[in-house]
Amino acid sequence: MPSSNRCLPHTALSVLLLSVLLFSQIGLAVQQAGTESKEAEFEQLQKVLSHRQASRLLEQLDRFRTAIRSGDQDQVLLCMADGFKIFGQNPTVSKNIVLPQFLKQFSANSTPPLRLLSVSGSPKDLVLIIGSPELTEFKLRLNFDSDYKIVSFEQQKTDQQPDEPKGKMLEKQSSGMVGGLVKVAHTGPTTWKIQYQLSDPVRSIFFGPKTEAYHAKAWRIPEDFHFSVEGPYSYLERIDGAEFHQVEVTVETYPHVVMYAPQPFMVFGSGSAINTYSLGLASRLGPKKQMGGFRPEFQFFGFRDEMVLIPGYEPNRADPIAYPQQGLFVFFGNREGLIETAEVRTVLDNDFPTEWIGPYLRASNGLANLYNDQLGRANPGRLNMLVSFESDPRIGRPGFSGGAQGDAIAAKVYRPTDRDPSHEQTVDRLRLFFAHEMGHIWQQNLGQDDARWFNEGEAELLAITACCQLGYLTPPQIAANLTKRVSPCLQAMAKTSLLESHINGFPQANYEGGGLALAAAVAATGADGVQDNVFDLDVELKTFPAEALANEPLPTFLAGLRKLGATQTACDSIDEFITKKHDLPQQALIKMLDATGLDYSIENDQITIGPTFAEGMFPVGSDGPAHN
Repeated sequence: MPSSNRCLPHTALSVLLLSVLLFSQIGLAVQQAGTESKEAEFEQLQKVLSHRQASRLLEQLDRFRTAIRSGDQDQVLLCMADGFKIFGQNPTVSKNIVLPQFLKQFSANSTPPLRLLSVSGSPKDLVLIIGSPELTEFKLRLNFDSDYKIVSFEQQKTDQQPDEPKGKMLEKQSSGMVGGLVKVAHTGPTTWKIQYQLSDPVRSIFFGPKTEAYHAKAWRIPEDFHFSVEGPYSYLERIDGAEFHQVEVTVETYPHVVMYAPQPFMVFGSGSAINTYSLGLASRLGPKKQMGGFRPEFQFFGFRDEMVLIPGYEPNRADPIAYPQQGLFVFFGNREGLIETAEVRTVLDNDFPTEWIGPYLRASNGLANLYNDQLGRANPGRLNMLVSFESDPRIGRPGFSGGAQGDAIAAKVYRPTDRDPSHEQTVDRLRLFFAHEMGHIWQQNLGQDDARWFNEGEAELLAITACCQLGYLTPPQIAANLTKRVSPCLQAMAKTSLLESHINGFPQANYEGGGLALAAAVAATGADGVQDNVFDLDVELKTFPAEALANEPLPTFLAGLRKLGATQTACDSIDEFITKKHDLPQQALIKMLDATGLDYSIENDQITIGPTFAEGMFPVGSDGPAHN
């Protein structure tokens, strides 16, 4: 999560959302088809992979099978290194791989073709078994690891089922779930004790994106443990690799921002909040370190007589709570900063500027009411907000960072001096920032970390639409907001597709380009004579099956647009804008604007978005914005 005027809440959560969704698929059983049809192979792959991933993998499997039949090991390894672009990046191939001698039998032209016989695991822990139904002596087991490296070939006899369960531990691997209890105790002003008491032995606890500086500085772990960093991820495990089911660590409060990862702490004048999302996301089990679930209960203990505030629960709850799958910021401190409105419960830092308190409280409560009215209630009680403040003379103007988790938002506000010479502009930015983060709580998420363009882009459009409906923004201001996105969007999209911008080092494009793509999409719904707004789009998407929303994000999004009146031409232009890297990105943007009807003009080769788009931001029959 960067310290910037516009945050990366899904990590922050950004990288985390992928991990959480993938782990839910770990328990898939081996699917055996034994058929010669490509359709059947594709159906098998879709049990574990998304439509796009399955299509890519099937293409590369064809190349792989051809290479195997050639009998040339170099060609096989080259195919593996160059071919398996399942996730938008090339895997590397272990130098220790040697093709088994039995593979030579598959190189004869008379041999029946190799077929995909079974698929198991998840996209991050994938096992494919290929072979020939006519050759019953051997099958080939192809193992991928969590970094998409193809790590081994194994001979698999046909009468042997992969990973046949043996005993309680392997049964636990099959279910992919570890329970138990994690006790979080605030033991001093800046110290914490974390006790893991797990229901079953594990090899590792998965902590998500690597945060080496934070773990090195703030965590004190037993001498026989260490944080293992593998690729972009961190794991807590014993140095000797043995299993464990209990470990106790001491953690120091860490007030600094951790980039592109869950923020472990928030520090206030009245206390501190610890993020359960930074305390474990999954487990690895058994000798092969198969990825498994991690669902222990959590229990919290305050320091002396301080209040413990768990989002979604009454203050000072003593009993354990169910594992918070989306993470919780749990506040430990006094009640001094606790402020409640009808829809929002806020822990506000003692130093939060007085002149911002009123605008913040009115905006947050008004936004919650509006989102509830337009998108339905997101949670049964109040939305929980934790807002810290820091005065930092090094920054040029006030800024905001933070993210949404579950039914709570954690945010940090910065200001360079004690006075704000641009109060009105700062309040406008404050409203937009919180409108964006609150939008994440209510919106329909798409994809498995392959639709950030939507999740961030729609949150941007929800924010400006909500602020427009509440009277905080005018149509010219909205046009200026969208126009500001054009230049940084085009710069990024000359180097990466919008779809893969976060993979290729341009995460901000999801906000700039995603916001423009969503604005164009909403404009496209006016082709039937009635322009819907982004609330209508989100409500329409909520009618689609959960599997389609998770595994087919872009096709489902486009299907929703067509149901709201968008033409196929408009949908095709949006698809192309999102999925392709453009040598001439400005032409690609103009093509989308023309096809969707989003108002714009060009002067001196500069694109300006027109204000007429804002007219569709109000409900049909509305008299215009409310005033708060």
